[in-house]
Amino acid sequence: MHFHRRQSDLWVAVSGRFQVGLFDLRKEGGVGHTLELDPEHPQALLIPPGVAHGFLALKEATLLYMVTEAYDGTDEHGFRFDDPGLGFAWSRPDPIVTERDRTAPGLGEVIWAG
Repeated sequence: MHFHRRQSDLWVAVSGRFQVGLFDLRKEGGVGHTLELDPEHPQALLIPPGVAHGFLALKEATLLYMVTEAYDGTDEHGFRFDDPGLGFAWSRPDPIVTERDRTAPGLGEVIWAG
């Protein structure tokens, strides 16, 4: 799960299908939700600063990913996608994840300061 303090993201599924996890760090205690994105039901997902986001490609897929800030690495934060505190039921128990995501801290170590 990744989040930004300054940047908004806009996602559009171009092909395939995605399960998306969202966790609002701006709310005390956090609020989580999952949804699906697929091009057969066109929609854009706007993710504001302070909302952690991650996705699982449910089949081979392409995601159009637009952002409001130029990337410089200083606004990239994250925590484990499988943290029990999220309350998510991901569709696959053993997804392929990057080393960075596999070794990310737990949700309890992340503090949203607004």
